[in-house]
Amino acid sequence: MSVRPDDEYREFRRDLHRHPEPAWCEFYTTARIVDALRDRDVDEIHVGPDVLATDERGSVPDDETLEEWAARARDAGADPDLVDRLAGGHTGCMAVIDRGAGPVVGLRVDIDALPIRESDADDHAPAVDGFRSETEGYMHACGHDSHATIGLGVVDAVLESEFTGTLKVFFQPSEEKGGGAKPMVEAGHLDDVDYLYAVHIGLDHPSGEVVSGIDGFLAVRHFLAEFEGEAAHAGARPEQGRNTVQAMAAAIQNLYAIPRHADGETRVNAGLVGGGTATNIIPEESHIEGEVRGETTPLADYMFDHAERVLHSAAEMHDVSVDVSTGRVGTERRERRRPLDDYRRRRRRRRGSDDRRRERRPRRERGRHVHDATRSGARRTRLLHRRRHRPPRRPSHPDVRRRRRRHRDRDRRAFSGDPAGRVGAALTGVSEPVSAPCRNPAGPRLDGSFRRPQPLLTRMEAVLWYVLTGTRGGPNRIRILRAIDERPRNANQLAEELELDYTTVRHHLDVLREHDVVERTGDGYGTVYYPTEGTRNHWEVVEEIVDGSPA
Repeated sequence: MSVRPDDEYREFRRDLHRHPEPAWCEFYTTARIVDALRDRDVDEIHVGPDVLATDERGSVPDDETLEEWAARARDAGADPDLVDRLAGGHTGCMAVIDRGAGPVVGLRVDIDALPIRESDADDHAPAVDGFRSETEGYMHACGHDSHATIGLGVVDAVLESEFTGTLKVFFQPSEEKGGGAKPMVEAGHLDDVDYLYAVHIGLDHPSGEVVSGIDGFLAVRHFLAEFEGEAAHAGARPEQGRNTVQAMAAAIQNLYAIPRHADGETRVNAGLVGGGTATNIIPEESHIEGEVRGETTPLADYMFDHAERVLHSAAEMHDVSVDVSTGRVGTERRERRRPLDDYRRRRRRRRGSDDRRRERRPRRERGRHVHDATRSGARRTRLLHRRRHRPPRRPSHPDVRRRRRRHRDRDRRAFSGDPAGRVGAALTGVSEPVSAPCRNPAGPRLDGSFRRPQPLLTRMEAVLWYVLTGTRGGPNRIRILRAIDERPRNANQLAEELELDYTTVRHHLDVLREHDVVERTGDGYGTVYYPTEGTRNHWEVVEEIVDGSPA
């Protein structure tokens, strides 16, 4: 066995560069590394769960995100069996070369990428030479594709050398999230290591120069601070709310005011922040995801202790509560966001590629901010909240109640005599296509032409035709349904954007909910609405109604 030609290493590194994957999603990267190791005369290869203590992993994405990245790896040509072994985000691997008695030497190289869009400028080498990232929004900006390639090169060099002892090369996942090292340590493969090395390219040294004994790295601790207050209407009852965004803002300002330390360098950063549901609602929940660093572990602890004090003081100042956690940053918050996150993913899959998406109609500007759905901040806005406060609802006027009853009765009678008999039959309670006799069967007409048989409807199709075309409110319900398909909204937002009366919007939402066309999450002013699974599965019916085409 000899060290491979430079072209082989170059092609391997460029292949990884074209397929960047974030923390715990390195399915393609791990599979490619394992394939390369199998082509070498190593003594042991440990993959995925064999090199990780599962319970020690931090910041693991949700199952659907992991499956999306696994599917992407299979599509890119990764070994399906290997990808299956990495299920659940158990990425990473380890190679062992046993050359008899001697020291046990470990080498750690990291393999994950960053959520950064790679440049496509004319002076950017990957773009010029054809190995720019093929996964838009992600790239190997920290050089981990090179680190993995260096790991293979070290394996080849040791196999060719007269080294005696044992070499363990750890291809570590999730370095950027700070969650991949501990699971590998706790798995036990480092227990017998006498010397442990790590590598990193760059670090302000020129290409071609190898430097050992680099210092100046900072110990890091991540944190997640979740503020919880009380929602209220910002215009009608501001005094009843407890604003978590105020606490979050005070905390951010004072985090950066933590005194530096004479014993060494320290850092703090509030990297991800967010909160609130609408411009007219006092934010009930907000969050800060950040990190502190120190030149030594005690200095990192010093920064974290002060950061924790700042966060609790800001919460107390604005009469809200805060929960500060470390390690599995973001996991709990993602669990609470999952229902709406799942809705967005299913909607993206249903609507397909960008060229098939309906262009969003511009909202009439009224001298204030118009929502831009392309902003990254909009994607991070938190829409799922727990509500503990709901102002009393004013009783409606008797005339309003009578008018609503008339509308409901008219809705129930609307399709009692539809010509084809399809909607009325489908609404009788069966979920399969209806085969009840209709008033418009197939057969010849009096004029000699032939009448085509009417297609059979499922119950959900009939419901959509019923609530969207069977009453005078149908056009407005279509507008409401299309608006909340773009993004979940509350009743007040719908009333403003569609220029409808608030009570009218609430009436239509109640009708749509009664027929399982839409569902909601949250309580009080924070309640937002979005289409049900059944509606999404029959969206072509909505499009047919909008286009005016027959069912």
